[in-house]
Amino acid sequence: MSSIYKCNGYFYYQYSEIDTNGRRKRKQKSLGTKDKREAEYFKQQYDIQFANPLRNPFKKNSLPISKSVEIYIDDRQKEVNRGLRSENTLRTDKVVLNLFSSYTIDTFGDVNIDEISKRMIMSFKEKRLDEVCPSTISNNLRHIKSFFSKIKYDGKIEIHPMDDIKIPQSAKRLNIPKEKDWDKLYEYLKSYKNDFIKGNAEYDFFKVMIWIQMNLGLRIGEVSSIKWQKDKEDKGTGHSRSYVFLSNSNKELTIYFKRRLRVIPTDIISDVIKTIPKQQTIFRWTKNRRTIDNKYVFENPNTNGPFQINSIARMFKKLMREVCISDDYTSHSLRHGWCSHLLRKGADIYKVSQLMGHSVVQVTEIYSHLIPKDFKGVLSMVDT
Repeated sequence: MSSIYKCNGYFYYQYSEIDTNGRRKRKQKSLGTKDKREAEYFKQQYDIQFANPLRNPFKKNSLPISKSVEIYIDDRQKEVNRGLRSENTLRTDKVVLNLFSSYTIDTFGDVNIDEISKRMIMSFKEKRLDEVCPSTISNNLRHIKSFFSKIKYDGKIEIHPMDDIKIPQSAKRLNIPKEKDWDKLYEYLKSYKNDFIKGNAEYDFFKVMIWIQMNLGLRIGEVSSIKWQKDKEDKGTGHSRSYVFLSNSNKELTIYFKRRLRVIPTDIISDVIKTIPKQQTIFRWTKNRRTIDNKYVFENPNTNGPFQINSIARMFKKLMREVCISDDYTSHSLRHGWCSHLLRKGADIYKVSQLMGHSVVQVTEIYSHLIPKDFKGVLSMVDT
């Protein structure tokens, strides 16, 4: 029989061993962990090894990649619950680490975490290059690196497998749409919005998302996270958990993002908000189709949560091609464009800064991209 017990904060494995003289001895082995879940897992593995009590094949404790990812995600969820981690970060962690775990298991087996090598990670990187763009690869590698850094900090591995792996910087994009491109996209979406409100066009949630972004200057992550109403956990500041919700009258939007809280009016988009469907029919189970109330204004029917940024990036490229605009832009380019558009019209930069949620007005100055002709009016004053 075997058992585990805790002493001085650490778990120990107690077992019986039969020596060469046939005498049974009671022994114990430190499991090197304070986590009961890990201790129970190690006990299961050692029980298999000690089915024959003459064997004593102790080796360094190490969880397989599948179990390591499971525990890591569980711990991150607890951090989100305590307001120490953003839900957006957790969602990306789940997607990236499950992809990495599945690839590793399919290619190399469910190897122990201390057996993961640089070669395995580079193999995953090469495989992903056939599926996504380099900037997404960079994002994936950052999340994997954070995972191994936590594993190393906990003493589960001695060598970080990504120490020698250089994470490429995301390719530089155009920071702001040209004025003619901004106007072209705005008029295109305005025309769609009017047709949609009149019932002459089907609901396209992504076009509505971009329309809202171009009118309020939000980050795309803020738009995708908008809830119809405040949740009980959507409160407080000083933590990293983000939240965005509409007021009961739909006339204000409360945004807590990147530790900055702001409340902005939504009068300019009130007409389109009224027409956005608040329910959707779930088709995941053919025999059990049902209509549910949406928690998020733009809810993913497959997850009942907000859309992932990677999915939004693909949809944005498709929209740019549809409008015949360069797909070198990103959705974040529109945030910069919104800032410059308002400044060209004479808006107060301090008020623009507050609407954008910048910590200081100097940040807004960095992102306020003005084109050469914007300065003509100033330079023409030299002769006056």
